[in-house]
Amino acid sequence: MEWNDFVANVQKWARERGIYEHSTPDAQLLKALSEVGELADAYAKQDTAGVIDGIGDVLVCLVNYQAMLGGPTEGVSKQLSAWAVEPGQAIGHMAVSIGAYIGKDAEDNHKLLPYMRTGLAIFANDMQVSLGRCLQVAWDAIKERRGRMIPGGAFVKEGD
Repeated sequence: MEWNDFVANVQKWARERGIYEHSTPDAQLLKALSEVGELADAYAKQDTAGVIDGIGDVLVCLVNYQAMLGGPTEGVSKQLSAWAVEPGQAIGHMAVSIGAYIGKDAEDNHKLLPYMRTGLAIFANDMQVSLGRCLQVAWDAIKERRGRMIPGGAFVKEGD
């Protein structure tokens, strides 16, 4: 899946489910941090399918974060030196990078998504998977998920 298609799909899906209306940027970052934890678990278990899923899931949350702030979703980061580490260290770096934005109304919030997208592409390559595959798997996992975010930020699955 191409990046621009992924972004458009995720944003449409999130709007239809009230995520932008009832969630917050910080809630999306906390969800992204949770997904980084799942990615770490998959990496520790050498679970390639879990790594693919985790990379895509982190990016879903970060696309939502960026959309809620009204910032751009295209572009990649030129700051690659922080990603020149082994994959386990990269996961720690992801957590710190996301955590640095929680609770802040940062002027440079537009930098987080391109930075993380670049880093996750490098991480995926290190794990011998394509970023496009990660995006497709994440999209396939959420596209049929039904429900709505309600005031207060809880996602209620359809039928609950």
